[in-house]
Formats: sequence, structure tokens, C-alpha cells
Amino acid sequence: MATLVPENAYSILTEVIKFTVPVSLGVATFAFLAGKMNTSPGIRAFEELPMVPLANGNTTHEQAYESDRIGWIEKQRALYGDMFKVKMYGQTLIVVSGTMIREVFINENMSFADALNEITGTRPFIHSVIKSNKEDVNTFLSGVIRDLISPNLMSFTPRIVNQLQITLDKTIGRSNGEGKLIKDPLVKFREMIASAMAVIFVGSEIAADKVVMNTFMNCTKDFSDLFGKGKRPRADSWVSWLVRKKHTYISPMRKHVDILMNAAKPVILERKRLEAEQGENFQRPDDILQQLLDRAQHYKLVDLEDICGFILLLVFASVNTTTDFTTYICYYLAAFPQYYETLHEEMNRVLDEEAKENGNTSREWTAAAVKKMAHLDSFVRESVRYRLNMLELPHYVRKDSQMSNGVIIPKGQTVICNLHSTHYGDEQGENPHEFNPWRFVGQTKTAARVGLDFLPFGLGKRACPGRYLSIQEIKTVICMIVTAYSKIEFEDPVKGNQSLHIRFGSPVTTGLIFTSR
Repeated sequence: MATLVPENAYSILTEVIKFTVPVSLGVATFAFLAGKMNTSPGIRAFEELPMVPLANGNTTHEQAYESDRIGWIEKQRALYGDMFKVKMYGQTLIVVSGTMIREVFINENMSFADALNEITGTRPFIHSVIKSNKEDVNTFLSGVIRDLISPNLMSFTPRIVNQLQITLDKTIGRSNGEGKLIKDPLVKFREMIASAMAVIFVGSEIAADKVVMNTFMNCTKDFSDLFGKGKRPRADSWVSWLVRKKHTYISPMRKHVDILMNAAKPVILERKRLEAEQGENFQRPDDILQQLLDRAQHYKLVDLEDICGFILLLVFASVNTTTDFTTYICYYLAAFPQYYETLHEEMNRVLDEEAKENGNTSREWTAAAVKKMAHLDSFVRESVRYRLNMLELPHYVRKDSQMSNGVIIPKGQTVICNLHSTHYGDEQGENPHEFNPWRFVGQTKTAARVGLDFLPFGLGKRACPGRYLSIQEIKTVICMIVTAYSKIEFEDPVKGNQSLHIRFGSPVTTGLIFTSR
């Protein structure tokens, strides 16, 4: 059974990590659900679940939904409640809203990874570049992120910041007082993010290789192309079937593994030579490649080729998501220029305070400094919340599953989440349908904090473990942009404002104009 997927799949590997690891959300959550079960109307047949009527002459709900997504979703939920069926993209989808979304995330028999694999063939695509851990790729990647990346974020930050600044100066540069048009900002930000990730994933020696940098950027693009280049894949499309079959035998990722291996071999040999020569005085390189080599037995890695394959998966997981969010936050900065200088003032104030506190004259984008920027964090969270207001995050039902309202969803069905019901719900505070960049200032709801009211990184213990690195990098790039440029403008204001609710992976038809300070 094929299914509906997010356009960018806004980090497919990251999404797979956060939705496929079986977890428990704790006794309190289960007690809550048990209470709902006890008050439910009893077991109900799937056939009793209401199907939204089709307009005369239509065979799907796509046209009505796409013409007014917010209005259409709100209308159907008011009529049919938190669970109903629709016909979209070649299949019947079960829409769940509100607190029922939590049940989807904690149900081990509902799988986001299976939903993606059914229509795009992600598993053979991923398996083509690795030799080990194929039965549990998600657990492996989650473990590497939790063991090797998140604990070292503070030490990684200076190198990340340095590389981001170098690449920003190269890709966007100075405008000499006049606006500089960047036709496709996403490409520029992808290069920034990829270059920063390369430094911590494979070390500065390998990251300096232009061929490796190109393969990091291209592997991210190849993976994104797997999901339709911004177009909704259809479950009834023969092209989708062909793509799934093709990736079983042919994968564009293989060439990227070979390139990374060829670049890594001489560097690793030199490291081994230095270690043998220097003994205890040898300083082990602080990058993920070296740490995976040192822990190969622990992680059951087969050889260097296997390690390079997993590094490419980590590259995609980190670069794709971070690039997408960074790009569209810049579009929000252009759409709401009245908040730009507030962010600039906060950045300068925090940098001055940090420099004074540390007794030096340098004003550095440290992790501690960026963390103190409450208005920046709120702007990031609000931009993401406001943008994601649609039907997303499909889950394939592996086994008959009963929901708290008594409905039993049969194996083989696809459930999809109504993000509008939570991202625009009353729990967001006053006027949730309005963009309020300071909505979360003074609250504990940071941009990296997940919950039912903020789902881009998943929910509970299934949440993406790489979100801290992603948010840290996004905020650092925005700091660099706001301090280097006095304003960001749309090339075409009409098209620019239309992009504020654009789906992941969908192309924006207008560029951004950056004016240097």
C-alpha cells in the first residue's frame, strides 16, 4: 500500500529516526489513553468512520483541499470530528487531529518509515550504501547521534561557526551597499550547512576536498529527488512503482560512497602513521569518521566502505532539514521586516554581555551566546509552527490497531496527521492564526522542544535526536545573516508572501535580496 509523503521528506533520515524507534511515553500517557478507552463508545468498525463527501464530478478531495487548505481542514473537522476519511493522491487516507495524533506516534504498529518505503523505496535506497545494521538502521543512527554528536555539540560549535562564516562570505558575500539578488537561496544555504557538517563528520583535511564537498551537497539533492522534487507522489502512479523497483537495483548514492572512500583512505593511513610514530602523544582527530573507526566493533561496522555509507546518511539527515528551515526562516525575515532590528539588537547585546563576562574583546557565536537569544529562538519556533499547517506525517498501519474512540484501523491503511489542529490550536495562546514572532519569549517552549503542539521533530522519545544540532546551526546562520545584512527583501513580494506556507521541497519562484550593513 503506497502512501502520502512530505515533499522534502524535511529530512528523510531524520524523520525515519524519529518515527520508527519503538518507545514508551510513560505510565501517565498510557493511563490517559486507558481512561479515554474506558469512556469510548466501544469497538467501532472501520466502515463506520465518516468519509468526507466528494463534490459533484470529483473523484478525489485534492482540488478542494489545495484551493483552501486551512478552511477545508477546519470545515471537515467541525463536521466529522477528530477522525475521518478522505480520498487523496490515489488512496484513502485516515485523517487524525488533536490529541489523537499522540496515539499515532506511540503506537508501535503505525510506522512512518513503512509509509515512506511503500511509495519511494527508501529502504533499498538506504541499504545500497551500507553493509551492516540493515535490520535496525534507525536505532544505529539514533545511537550515533546521541553518543557522538549531541554530547560534543559544545566542542563542535567553534568549527561549525568558522566554516559557516567562510562559506557565507563566499556564497552570498557583501553587497557594497546595494541589494544583492540570490535567485535560489536554498542552494547557497545547502552549501553552507554541508560544509559545516563536513568538518565535524570527516575532519578538516577531507572537508577541504572540493570533490567531497560536492558529493555531500549532491547526495542530499539525490536523496531529496527520491521524494518527488516537491510534488506529491501518488499511490496509484506507475511511476512510483517503477521508482521503488529501480532503487532495489540501482542507486545514485553508490558514486558518493566511492568518492568519500577515495578521499578518506590516504587521510586515515596518515593518521595511523602519526599514531604509530607519536604513541601516547598522538592527538586523535575529533570527528565522527575517527570515532566510528575507533568504535567499529561496538557499532558492528564492517569496513571503511560501510562507515562512509553511514556518514552519507548522517549528512543527508542533518543537511536537508537544516537547509530547508534556514531558507524559509529567511523568507519570514523578508515577510516581516518590522521584527528584524529587534533580533539585531538582541544579538549585539548578548554578544557584548558574553564578551564582558568572559573577559575578552572577541564577540563569538558560541553555543552559550546563541542559547541566550530568546527572541531569536522564538522567531525560529514560530516560523516553523506557522508554516506547518497541513496534512502531513503519514503512518502505515502494520497491524489492526484500535484508537481511543473505539475505531479499529485495519492493517494496510494509512493514517495522516492534521498538523493544523495542533500547530494552530488554542494551546498556542492568543490568535494562533497570526504570526507572532515573540509568542514563545519567556516560555519554556524552545525551538528544540517537542510536543503535541510542535511536531516538526517528532514527539516524545521518538523525537529526532539531532534536533539540537539542527536548531543550533539554524540560529547561528540567522545570527550571521542579521548582523551582516541590514535587510532581506523579496525579489517578488507577491510570490514571496505566497511561499510562507509552502510545502517541504516545493520550489520558491522568487529569490531574496540581501543588503549589507
